[in-house]
Amino acid sequence: MKAKQAISASVAALILALGGAAYGADHKCADTVVMELEKARIDNGRVEKILYSSQILGDNKFEGYHVWVSLKGSPGYFMINLDPACRCRYVYTRGGCEVSGVNSF
Repeated sequence: MKAKQAISASVAALILALGGAAYGADHKCADTVVMELEKARIDNGRVEKILYSSQILGDNKFEGYHVWVSLKGSPGYFMINLDPACRCRYVYTRGGCEVSGVNSF
């Protein structure tokens, strides 16, 4: 458990080091993002930047967030789809990014 807490703290520190608010360190879903990165076994040293975009339907209904994670030395993104309460719906990669055990689109 201590190792997992240390990893979480390391990823959270990395998000802060990458620019704070610009990269979502203070975003309400940051803890979920850290957890999903850990589940995918993405080492914090691989994360280049993390960006959030809101999902808005045609009728202006807020549906949650797309989280775009850019990995060093990798094209594309590791994507995290979150509901409005920051629960993960699913993860995937796009644009040529490859993460073992994660579907690509």
